[in-house]
Amino acid sequence: MSLTPRSLLKNFREINADFAKLRLTFIALGIVILANATWLVKSFQEVKEGQRWVDHTYEVIAQIEKVVTAVVDQETGFRGFFLSRGDTRFLAPYQQAKASLDRDVTRLEYLIQDNAFQVTNLNILKETMNDKHIILEGGLQRLLDTKDYSKYDPFVLNEGRVAMDKLRSIADSMKNEEKRLLELRLQDDAVSTRFVDRSLYASLVMNLILALVAYLILKRNAKTRNEETWIQERLSMLALALSGDLDLEELGKKTLQHFGTELNVPVSSIYHIEGSSMKRIASFGFDEALLYSSRERELDNTLMGEVAQTRIPQWLDNLPKNYLRISSDLGSIPPKSVAIYPLIVENQTIAVMEIGLLMGREPLLERLMERSSEIIARNLSAAENRSRLQNLLEETQAQAEELQTQQEELRVTNEELTEQASALNLSQDKLIQQQEELRQTNDQLEDQARILRDQQDALEVKASELEDAKSTLEDRAKALEQASHYKSEFLANMSHELRTPLNSMLILSTLLRENSDGNLSEEQVSFASTIHTAGNDLLSLINDILDLSKVEAGKLDIYIEPISLKSMVQSLKKNFQPLAMSKQLEFEITLNEGLPHEIECDQKRLEQILRNFLSNAFKFTERGSIKVDVSRPAPSLNLVRNQDKRQSLIAFRVTDTGIGIPAEKQKLIFEAFSQADSSTSRKYGGTGLGLTICRELAALLGGEMILQSEFGRGSVFTLVIPEICVAVEMKDSQPQEFRQREVAPISIMSDIKAHEESAVETKRMSDDRDDIKSDDKVVLIVEDDPVFMGILSSTARRMGFKVLSALDGEQALSDLKHYQPSGVLLDMKLPGVSGLGLIETIKSSSETRHIPVHVISGVDVSQNALRMGALGYLMKPVSSDQLRGAFQKIEDMISRRVRRVLIVEDDEKQRHAISRLIQGSDVETDAVGLASQAQDLIRKNLYDCMILDLRLPDKSGLELLDAIAQDKTTIRPPVIVYTGKELSRDEIMQLRRYSDSIIIKGVKSPERLVDEVSLFLHRVEAHLPETQQQAILESRKANKPFNGQKVLLVDDDLRNTFALMSALEPKGLKIQVARNGFEALAKLNEGDGVDLVLMDIMMPEMDGYTAMKEIRKDPKKQSLPIIALTAKAMRGDQERCLEAGANDYLPKPIDLERLLSVLKAWLPQSGEF
Repeated sequence: MSLTPRSLLKNFREINADFAKLRLTFIALGIVILANATWLVKSFQEVKEGQRWVDHTYEVIAQIEKVVTAVVDQETGFRGFFLSRGDTRFLAPYQQAKASLDRDVTRLEYLIQDNAFQVTNLNILKETMNDKHIILEGGLQRLLDTKDYSKYDPFVLNEGRVAMDKLRSIADSMKNEEKRLLELRLQDDAVSTRFVDRSLYASLVMNLILALVAYLILKRNAKTRNEETWIQERLSMLALALSGDLDLEELGKKTLQHFGTELNVPVSSIYHIEGSSMKRIASFGFDEALLYSSRERELDNTLMGEVAQTRIPQWLDNLPKNYLRISSDLGSIPPKSVAIYPLIVENQTIAVMEIGLLMGREPLLERLMERSSEIIARNLSAAENRSRLQNLLEETQAQAEELQTQQEELRVTNEELTEQASALNLSQDKLIQQQEELRQTNDQLEDQARILRDQQDALEVKASELEDAKSTLEDRAKALEQASHYKSEFLANMSHELRTPLNSMLILSTLLRENSDGNLSEEQVSFASTIHTAGNDLLSLINDILDLSKVEAGKLDIYIEPISLKSMVQSLKKNFQPLAMSKQLEFEITLNEGLPHEIECDQKRLEQILRNFLSNAFKFTERGSIKVDVSRPAPSLNLVRNQDKRQSLIAFRVTDTGIGIPAEKQKLIFEAFSQADSSTSRKYGGTGLGLTICRELAALLGGEMILQSEFGRGSVFTLVIPEICVAVEMKDSQPQEFRQREVAPISIMSDIKAHEESAVETKRMSDDRDDIKSDDKVVLIVEDDPVFMGILSSTARRMGFKVLSALDGEQALSDLKHYQPSGVLLDMKLPGVSGLGLIETIKSSSETRHIPVHVISGVDVSQNALRMGALGYLMKPVSSDQLRGAFQKIEDMISRRVRRVLIVEDDEKQRHAISRLIQGSDVETDAVGLASQAQDLIRKNLYDCMILDLRLPDKSGLELLDAIAQDKTTIRPPVIVYTGKELSRDEIMQLRRYSDSIIIKGVKSPERLVDEVSLFLHRVEAHLPETQQQAILESRKANKPFNGQKVLLVDDDLRNTFALMSALEPKGLKIQVARNGFEALAKLNEGDGVDLVLMDIMMPEMDGYTAMKEIRKDPKKQSLPIIALTAKAMRGDQERCLEAGANDYLPKPIDLERLLSVLKAWLPQSGEF
C-alpha cells in the first residue's frame, strides 16, 4: 500500500516549513548584526555625553568659587572702608561684587537645576548670602550715618562671621557634592570607555558566533532532510509489507514483524477496539503464557483505554525492573521505554498499538511512529471492511439455503391441501345446511352492528363535548394564570399601603405596652404586648409575601455593591451567637483561605438568604452544632449553573445536626406555603415561604441552592453565587424611586381613594401653631398619612416639642416661611412638591438652610437626601425607639451650641489655613496629619463633620474611610473630601459610598468648602462671621446651579419652549427640543447623553403618556429621570403620569423656583461627581 495523500501533503508542508524557518533564521541574523552596530554607535555617544558632564562639573565648581569670592570681596571692601575711616574708594570691590553676584548666582542656578540636592543647598546659600548682605548693608549704613569709625560694629563682626562661616560651609558642601559627582562621572566615563572597547571585541566574537550558528542551522537542516528520507523509506517498506487482502490478525502480525525486523522493536502488541472492550489481535517478542494481561480487557480504567479515548500517544520512561522482561535463550532484560499509540481513522480510534524498546525516547522514532500509525490504521480499517463484507456474503448464502428448504416444505404442504380439498367437497353439503344457520346468525349480528353504530355516534358526541370541556379548562387555566399574575402585581404594589397602617399599629401598641401614664392594668399591658408581637409576626409574613410576589411579578430590584466577607460573617456570628448560647448549641463560622477580600453582590438579599438558613437550622436543631463554612464549591457538589466557572464561585454551607428532611419531602419544602411537616399536630410552625424566596433570590443573584439532608441526622443547605454577581434581568422591572405600579382599574377603589383625598384636603391636622412662644422648640412634621401624623405628633410632644403639621409640600413651605421651626421631620412621597424638592428648597435658602431635616419614608432615596444635607434617614416601618432617636438627633443639633470638626490633612500649612477658614465661636476643630491619628480621635469623640484629604502619609483617605466603616465601635461623621488629586470614575464611585461631598482644590474651592461645612453643621448663615458669609456668597455667585447637563424639552408650543430655554440655559443647562413624542424617541435613540426629560402631555402625533411608556420599554432608559408637564389641572393627572413612567409631576403654569428645585433633586449639582 502506498503513502496516503494526507501523509504526502503533511511532508510537503514540513519541507516548506523548514525552508521558511531557514529564511527567518538568516533574517534574524541580519537583525542581530544591525542591532550590534546600533549598540556600538550608542556606546560612543554615551562616552561623549559622559565627557560633557565632567566638563559641566568643573564649571559648577568654578562658579561656586566665583560666588564665594564675590561675597569675600564684599566683606573686604567693607573692612577697607572701615579701616580707611570712610574712604569710598575701598567700596569699589564691594559694589562690583554686589553687581556680579546676581549674574553668578543665576548662572549657578542654571547649571545645577537638574540636581534637587544642589538646588536645596543653593537656596540655603542664597538665604545665607542675603543675611550676609543685610548685615553688611546695615553696618555700612550705620557708618555712613554716624561717622563713628572708632570701633568695629560687634553685630557685623559676630553675625557676619557666623554668616560667612555658614556660607563657606554650604559652598564646601556644594563643592564636595560636585566632586563626588565628578568622581562618579569619571568612573562612569572610564566604564563607558572600557565598555566600548569590550563591545568591539564582543562584536567580533558575535559575528563569529553568528557565522557558526548559520553553519549549524544548515547542518541541522541537512540532518532533518536525511531523517525525512529515512522515514519515507521506512513508510514505503511498511506500506509494501501490508499490501494484499489480509485479515485483522494477519495484518497485525505483519505490522509487528516489520517493526521487529526493520526498527529493532523487540516486543509489541496490537489491540482491536470492539465496543467497550479491547481484543489483542497480534503480539511479537514474548511468550503468550507469560503475558501480563489477558487476551481481552475492558476499555475503561486502563492506560491503553485512556490513549484510545484521548487519541494522544503515551510514552513511559524509567520503568520498574519487574514491569516486563524481554527474554531469549541467552538471558532477559527489561525495556527502557514503552510507547502506546492510538490507530485513528476519521477521528475514531479503532485500535491501540503498544511497543517496548531497548532504547529511550527518540524524536526521530516518535515522528516515524506517528506517521506509521495512520498507514496501519487505514489498513486495519480496510481489513475490517473486508471482514464485514465476507460475513454479509456468508449470511446471504445461508439465507438462500434456508429459502430452498422452505420451498420443499411448501410443496409437501400443497399435496396435503389437495387431499384436504376432497374432504371439503364431502363437507360442502353440511356447509350448505349450516349456511342457513349462518344467515340467521348474520341477521342477528346486523342488528347488533346497528346498535354498535348508535353507540359509536353517542361516543363521538361525548368526545366532542370532552374536547369543548378541555378547551374550557385551558381557557380557565389561562385565566387562573393571569389572575395569579394580577395577584402578584397587586401584592408587590401594596407595600406602602400595607406597611403604613401596620406601622401605626406597631407604634401605638408599643406606646400602650410602655404604659408611660400608668393608667393601664397588667392585663391590658399584656394585651398590648400580644398585639405588638402579633403585629411583628404579621409584618414578617407580609414581608415574605411581598418579596415572593415581587419576584413572581418581576419587580424585585437587585443592587450590586462591594461586600466584605469578613465583616459579613462577623455580623452573622454576632447576631446568632446569643441564640446559640441560649439553646446550648455549638455555633462556628469558618472563612477559608483563597477567597477574595470582597465580593460584589446585593448585601441585603445575600444576608436574607443566609439568615433564613441559620434561622431554620436553629429552629430545627435541639442539640449538637451548627456550622457555617465559606469556601470554593467542592468538586463533588452537583451544580446546575456555572459548571465551568467553579474557581470564581463562593459557596456558603450551613450544616446542622437537627431533625433532617425525608427524601420525599426535600423538593416539597421549596414550594410556597409548603413544609416538611404540614400536619395539624406539627411541632414546628411557619408559613413555608422562606426557602421559596431564598431560591428565587439565589436565582436572581445568578446562583443556586443545594440541599443535602438525611432524616434524623441533620441537613446541609448550600448557597453558591459568583464572586461578581450580575443581577438577572427581571421582566417589567422598573427601578425609579417614585414610579407608580400599573394595576387594573377598579372603579370602586378609585371612588374611595378620591373621597379620602377630598377629606384630607378639607381637613387640617390639629397642631400647636396657635400656642407657639418664642423660646419653644418647634418641629414641623410633613406626612400625608393622618394616622402616622398623629403618632409622630404624640411622640414629638412627649419629647418636649411643639408641633406644626403639614399634609403636603406646599403647606410645609408656607409653614417654614411663617414659623421658622427648630427642625423638620419629613416624608418623601408627598402630594405636590416631592420630599427631595422640599429638602432642596430648605437647604438653598440662607434663612432656612440651618434647620435640621430628618427623613422617615417608605421609599429609599437616602443617598440623595443625605447628599443634599439631611440629618438622618429612616425606612418605614419604624419602631418607637427609632422615632425617639430621630427626635433626639434634632434635639441634640439645636441644643448643642458648639460644633466639632475634624480636619485630616498632611500639609501643616493647609491644616492651619482650613482651621482659620471655618473657625468661629460655635465651631471647634481638631486637625491631624495621619490617618491613624484621625481614627483614634473618631473612636474617642463625636464629630459633626470631617474634612478629609486623600493623600496621607500612612494610608490613603479611602482606606481610612474603609477602616472607619468596618469599625463597629465608631460613628462615622459626614465626610467632605477636600483634595487636589484628579479622581477617576472608579475612585469617585468608591468615595460616594462614604462621602457626602467631594471638592477639588482650586481657585474657588475655599469658598465652596465654607458653604458645604456650614450646610452639614446646620449653622445659621446670619450668625456666621462676615468673612464666611462673604465666602458663601462668592461661592454661590461663582457656581451655576447646573454644569452643562443635557435636558430634552418635549413640547409642541413654541412659546413654552422659548420661555423655558430662556429661563434654564442661563442656569447652566443645555436644552434640546422635540415637538412631539416621535421626535423625542428619535433624539433619545441618537445616544446624545440626555440627563433628564421634561415631557409635555398634550401633543400631536404621539402624546406624552405614550411617549413615556415607549421610553420605559428600553431597558437602558429605565433610570432616565422624566418630569411630566401638563396644563390639565384635573384630579388623577399626577397618578396617570406616574403610572406612564414619569418620576415627578409639575402642573402648568410652571413655577420656575419649583421647577429648579425638582431639577436639582433629579440632576447632580454643579461641582458634584
